Amino acid sequence: MTQKPTAELSRREAILSAALPLFLENGYEKTSVRMIANKVGCEVGLVYYYFSTKDDVFENALALYFENQEKALTEITEKTKKDASLFLEALFTYFEKEAPAFAKTFNENVHWTIRFAVRTKFVELVRPHMEEVVSILASDSRMPYAVAVTAKTASDMLVGAALESETGYFAKNKEELHRILSHILGLDRASGRRREIPSFLL
Repeated sequence: MTQKPTAELSRREAILSAALPLFLENGYEKTSVRMIANKVGCEVGLVYYYFSTKDDVFENALALYFENQEKALTEITEKTKKDASLFLEALFTYFEKEAPAFAKTFNENVHWTIRFAVRTKFVELVRPHMEEVVSILASDSRMPYAVAVTAKTASDMLVGAALESETGYFAKNKEELHRILSHILGLDRASGRRREIPSFLL
């Protein structure tokens, strides 16, 4: 009874695993459902059995790739959200470890449309975790806009550095990135004291 769902899941993931490299190399527009089916070794109809459109394939392929990142970010947030300094340190440790793999996967040969989509998706993953921590940091909970802007700014900067194709970019610029993000989040790194959200973001 359990074999069919497992087989269904395997076929679905096989399609997504085959699709992502094609999207990365060719871009969204130049990747067809037939190309994906050919790489999997199946009929086009099977792809449409699992996914309604090419866009559906693309969205799910990215989601599958970022599944582990989402799990890691959730774990980091749950363990450190009460201490923003610790949260930032944990994020940096994670991104420094993962940055080489990101750079290898999303290198300069990746189509620009896909790089943009990947960056957008990644920021969407990181931002809720940033918002949760920033909302705890904010001394005035009546500033939801400031919390959202602060979290987006910090997320954009962190993800941009992590996805930089230059080898070792994240590690080489870690201290400067940490300093800037600490300021954006309103942290005093030396003392760990909570501060107001920077006025330029209000």
